[in-house]
Amino acid sequence: MYINSVNIEGFRNYGLQNVELDPGINVFYGNNAQGKTNFLEAVYLCAMGKSFKFLKEKNLINFGNDFARISVDYTSDGIERTNSVLIKPDGKQIKVNETVIKKRLDLIGRLNVILFTPQELSIIKDGPAVRRKFIDLCAGQLRKKYLFALSQYNKVLAQKSKLLKEGTNSSLYVWNEQLAEYGSTIMWYRASLINKIKEMIEPIYNEITEKNEKLGIAYIKSIDFKDDFDQFRIKQKYMYDIQNICDREKQEQTCLIGPHRDDIMFYINSKNAREFASQGQQRSIVLSLKLVEAELFKEQTGEYPVMLLDDIASELDIERRKFLFNKIKDKQVIITCTDGDKLNIEGKASYFYVENGKISCGNGR
Repeated sequence: MYINSVNIEGFRNYGLQNVELDPGINVFYGNNAQGKTNFLEAVYLCAMGKSFKFLKEKNLINFGNDFARISVDYTSDGIERTNSVLIKPDGKQIKVNETVIKKRLDLIGRLNVILFTPQELSIIKDGPAVRRKFIDLCAGQLRKKYLFALSQYNKVLAQKSKLLKEGTNSSLYVWNEQLAEYGSTIMWYRASLINKIKEMIEPIYNEITEKNEKLGIAYIKSIDFKDDFDQFRIKQKYMYDIQNICDREKQEQTCLIGPHRDDIMFYINSKNAREFASQGQQRSIVLSLKLVEAELFKEQTGEYPVMLLDDIASELDIERRKFLFNKIKDKQVIITCTDGDKLNIEGKASYFYVENGKISCGNGR
């Protein structure tokens, strides 16, 4: 899987812009606040249907424009496709080729991307919601059933939470059954994926740290089920647990168990990485996770995803960068940095200079 070209009109600080990409390494360099990260955001938007930044979509439209339009031409399974997004002040329209996609669910998984930004360290050091989001994005691109279950679960959860706050308890059993149905699917997929990550991440992390540290991962489940449970047995355990705490939920007026309460913990030499890991160790964990993601996509889909790496020169030291570039030689990568030379890329790479929302071919300096 690789992107052939990206077309942008009126997005962020861009006017009209067309960029043809190399199927290998593509480096976008230039001073800060010129539009490098905006370019990654445009690609991500066409892959995932939303920005990776927390902004109202109408604010993505360049000042003075009535709309923003992005299209990404890419090749997957040997077939050329186009994802496009049109953003207007009153909403957006997503298309695959010329077919309108009404649900984000139907877009995700067509153009697979993995994002690494300075904010990715929050996976380790921030709260459980960030780690749940990480696993949801990974599982969601790999499994449509997971995305559907997650979407339905969130709707049912919102409805049950509303009833608990209102003190309306007569129909809670019905909502509990639906929560158990969708929640058991989510938790089964999460458990399977996290177990797979455990297997794959150890050799990668060992290589980064030269076997000086041992990385551990644990799935912290609000419903305690065994690893060999199938979805039916998880659902049974879910219903048993939720019945046992129904009085507490009514008293506290909130949903106390379920996938929305899950967490993923990382340990270095048996110590909680959130509390004890250094900045360098946190970077090594996140870098390992991203490389594992890429291998998971290859294993599940037969193709590597497109890697989007933002400002890695400031986030990774030279040794970690060398390790990373050695691992991504066979993937399409879009990298942003202020100085392409400082990346120390060995071998072929295409360079693009970004200045004030304009992209031109560059020499890496």
